[in-house]
Amino acid sequence: MGLGFMKYVWKNVNNMEENSTENCTRALRVSQLDAQELDNEVIAIIKNQLTKLLKYHKTNILVRYDPEVSAFLKLLVWKVS
Repeated sequence: MGLGFMKYVWKNVNNMEENSTENCTRALRVSQLDAQELDNEVIAIIKNQLTKLLKYHKTNILVRYDPEVSAFLKLLVWKVS
């Protein structure tokens, strides 16, 4: 590869970065952390309600399928928000 090709690629990469930052809005890191904390709290509240709902179920299904339930709740919160 020649030096001219590398300059061409570098110029296009810089142009792409400039165009992508012009079209998107940046979210503050604090807002992202607050949103993550809020999502975790909503998941904990829903999981607590499920635990209360299934407390007297003999098979204790929530303990057995805890990773799947957590993944489903995270997907649900992600899809809704």
